[in-house]
Amino acid sequence: MPFRLTPRTADRSSVTWTPLRSRRDPAFWAPFLVLLLVLAPLTVWGHAWVSAWLDRLRETAVSNPEAARAEAVRGLRLWGAALCAVSIAFSAYLLRYSQLGLRQGRLPPSGWWSLGAYQVAVGPSARRMSRFVRVLALFLLAAALAFLLALEFLLRVLQQGT
Repeated sequence: MPFRLTPRTADRSSVTWTPLRSRRDPAFWAPFLVLLLVLAPLTVWGHAWVSAWLDRLRETAVSNPEAARAEAVRGLRLWGAALCAVSIAFSAYLLRYSQLGLRQGRLPPSGWWSLGAYQVAVGPSARRMSRFVRVLALFLLAAALAFLLALEFLLRVLQQGT
């Protein structure tokens, strides 16, 4: 009896994909190009700004450690709140994305949500993926709030000087 490999059910893709557009379509590449053109300069500018801020903080720490500690706490609180706000906004985006995916039975949903997609999941597999995205969004929301609480606790300890 020859040895035969038979595919198992778990090995087959259970997602039903429908082609939406070609990868040559500008609507596929537009989001990537916009992100590249916006995020690359923003990242370089942010790195330069944070480096200059840290250099000023080091100079202040030499002459006045208490003022440097207060400035570090203020900066970390601001950056932590900004990171938490971005995480909460992205969580809200994912929740809306999954809500529309469940309602329409396709992922990504129609409209601008599917701007960069070239395939669409449809049917029960899209609903299953939408539920997973919803759980992921709720987890991200909880993680953002937990991060904010933990950061606030750590900053209180830093302010006390221990």
